[in-house]
Order: sequence, then C-alpha cells, then structure tokens
Amino acid sequence: MKRIILISVITLIGGFFILVASLLITEYKSYEISERDCKKTEGVVTQIGESGIKDISFNLAENDTSFYINRGLENRFDLEDLRNEMLGKKVTIFYSDHTTILSRQNLSRHIRKLDIGNKTFYSEF
Repeated sequence: MKRIILISVITLIGGFFILVASLLITEYKSYEISERDCKKTEGVVTQIGESGIKDISFNLAENDTSFYINRGLENRFDLEDLRNEMLGKKVTIFYSDHTTILSRQNLSRHIRKLDIGNKTFYSEF
C-alpha cells in the first residue's frame, strides 16, 4: 500500500513539473513571433483606455476582444493624444494568438503591430 501511495505522489509531482515547464516554454516562445505568425483584424476604434500595468487597451466596433499594447503608457504613448488621434478611425491590428491553460482566452490580445491606413503606428517587429 505504501508503495502505491509513493508511486502516485511521484507521478503527480512529475506531472506537475512537466505541466509547469510546458507552460513556461509556451510563454517564452510567444515573444519570438514574427508578423506572418500573427493573426490580423480590422475595425473602427471605439474606446481607448488603461489596463493592466501601464498597458493601453483598445476596443473595436463589433469585436468582443480587447487588444492592448504592453506597457504603452510607460514607454512613449499618452492616453489623450491616442484618443484624439485614433478614436473613430479604422485600424489594422496584428496580434499574437498564443494561449495557455492559465491565460484568459479571447478576452485580451497582445498587439504586435498597429496600422492606421497604410501607416504603421506601432510595431514590435
């Protein structure tokens, strides 16, 4: 009986470490993404705000997904300037589509590139 309990505990601990390692590898690889690996969406900007830690969030008309520029307010953008420049305009967003068991699916997507018309407004590439 003790042997069965010991084997079960070792199996559970090993499985936990494998799960954590696979999640970390998935998150690490998400930063090594190219533009052609991204998904693309277009829409009219209806709302711009702050979310997370100094992130800039964007909402598009007829799209339930929120998009964000990571640490955008900390790096170079101003919320009021963005609102004046982008609200009501059609944009093209390239975003990474990586999800893990721990990530929230379809609630918020990381913007890798943002175009207004033919002009690239923001890019991580």
